[in-house]
Amino acid sequence: MRDRLTQALPAAALAWAAVLLPGSAAFGHPSGVVPQARLDAEGRQVSVEWWAAPDDVADLGVGLGFLGDGAPPALRGETDDLPSAEEVTRFARSTELETYLLDNVQVSQDGHPCDARVTVADDVLVESVRYSFRCPQTVEQVAVRITLLHDRDELYRTYSIDGTIWSPVHTVHQPEHVWDATLVGADAGAGWRHLRWAGVGLVLATCGAVLWWMRPGDRRSGGDRWSG
Repeated sequence: MRDRLTQALPAAALAWAAVLLPGSAAFGHPSGVVPQARLDAEGRQVSVEWWAAPDDVADLGVGLGFLGDGAPPALRGETDDLPSAEEVTRFARSTELETYLLDNVQVSQDGHPCDARVTVADDVLVESVRYSFRCPQTVEQVAVRITLLHDRDELYRTYSIDGTIWSPVHTVHQPEHVWDATLVGADAGAGWRHLRWAGVGLVLATCGAVLWWMRPGDRRSGGDRWSG
């Protein structure tokens, strides 16, 4: 499973780098990568895809009692104490994680909560978490509330993105923002052009760090707790 993590990290880095975040926005995230939630809507359904750095996701596992305290720093390359594949799978499939995810991401329409479902991959440390919300009416404007990781550190936050220049930050002090889905079609092209160019530097830096960490002869290549 270590090989799967190695293959997935560069791809995940590209996803995280879709938004170039100012340095102050990374407070609370040791890796310097702030989570993002990609929003989309069709008819009465809102889709939310949440990405976070592996060490941030592992921090959720620590808080829920499924991973040891050494998992987040190990995933930043600071130690060799990587979690086993069995530990990660047990965490990903737990009802505790499902409940936590549903409790900390909500979409509401005119004050009425939209019915929610969440899908978690077994490789939760490198795969995004996918939500589907069914709202009472066709989606135009909805309130999106994200409080993921706020219980772990009050400085943690998530950026929402939808393909336009709209990118509010969900913080402890302002976890909820109104999203106007009707603006996505008109503004998406121009918005993503700006975000794509802004993210080039972060893509290069993140991928470079990943390649350095996985280089041959690295001391971490010895105890492969992800294999098997």
